[in-house]
Amino acid sequence: MSQPRKPKGAPGGVGGQFDHDPTGGASDLPAFGAAPQGTAYESTQRTRELLDQAGSVYVTGDGLRIDDKDGHLLYQESDDHRLDQATLVHDRRVQRAVREAFADPMDSGDAAMTPSARRARTKAAFRLASPYSRRGIIDHSPNARYLPGTYIAHSLSHRRDQEAALDRLNSLYLDDASAAANVIRAGFPHDKHGAFRFINYTKVKRYSADDKNGHKRGEIMRDGNGQPIAEPKGKNARSYLRMLWQPTNGVPDKTQVDDMCRALKQMDDTPQVQAEVFYEVCYGNGTPRNMSGMLGSNRTSAGRGWNRLDRASSERGNGNAARMLAYRKALTPQAAAEFLKMGPGDQRLAHTRWTTRKRDKATGQMRDVTPARLTEMRSFIHAAYADDFKRLGIDVGR
Repeated sequence: MSQPRKPKGAPGGVGGQFDHDPTGGASDLPAFGAAPQGTAYESTQRTRELLDQAGSVYVTGDGLRIDDKDGHLLYQESDDHRLDQATLVHDRRVQRAVREAFADPMDSGDAAMTPSARRARTKAAFRLASPYSRRGIIDHSPNARYLPGTYIAHSLSHRRDQEAALDRLNSLYLDDASAAANVIRAGFPHDKHGAFRFINYTKVKRYSADDKNGHKRGEIMRDGNGQPIAEPKGKNARSYLRMLWQPTNGVPDKTQVDDMCRALKQMDDTPQVQAEVFYEVCYGNGTPRNMSGMLGSNRTSAGRGWNRLDRASSERGNGNAARMLAYRKALTPQAAAEFLKMGPGDQRLAHTRWTTRKRDKATGQMRDVTPARLTEMRSFIHAAYADDFKRLGIDVGR
């Protein structure tokens, strides 16, 4: 009878003793095999050979496409197969194709592309751009707004002239408020001064381009009395920055939101559960608060996140925490869709002086109505996940 292996030097230990024992409870586990292969890169020599045979080179959403001199496909990059990055970065024709991609008006004309296709092509072109040209792309390209917010936030955060970086964020807002919101969500600006420069710049309407009446780009729009016109666009980004850098009681700080996002991330595989947890943060679960604070004794980030979610869900919930999590897009698109299917948890109204005009069904008269609590957050989720819902074919109505 063979003795199952037991590691030497561990008297009484059990490590390894079930390795070869079919009755040890591990017989159903999968065998160790080769790790899944990642992206395969062509060699420098092979990349150079393809470029020497190329008749034309241009960037697609999947990566670089090379055609021969007769116009036939020679090579098309994909997520699984790519050319040597260093060789492409130093090739003049590839860099010309990158510049053409960023100068191409992808959102107009006969060659108009869908938003997801624009983002894919822009991201591929940015990957192929040389490090020296990436800053120029972010600062001057009309298609920079299609780049992932993390790319732009990383560039702006590491610049020596932070005032110029904040000016670029404000300029990006004039081009595309959603792109500026993605940059803010990615962590820029990272101080109170930068946050309020953005808030004060964007809280009034501004001209997004020069016009024939003499108005300049960035100039404030004014009403008949000469007063600035309030800007509803970008209100979610401003609200997020105010809660982050000018918090009131009950508003979690960035560290606390990071912990809760990590805890929700662990539920990405179960969107229904993730949606229900987020719903309880919004409206509460009726349980009393943890007054002793004992739940916060767990020092791991995952433990802190779970504890913070538990405290935010107690009693009547924490709408401020829910807004912060929604703005960070802590939910998967599937969980966001499940949440939108749920009705409001109670009849509480929003704490706001902004009302809407609606017609009373009983009297037929118009009246001022205060919106329900968290209505603006649900509207923001509709807007923030719109492209994801469309791409995945998820119908959430309105």
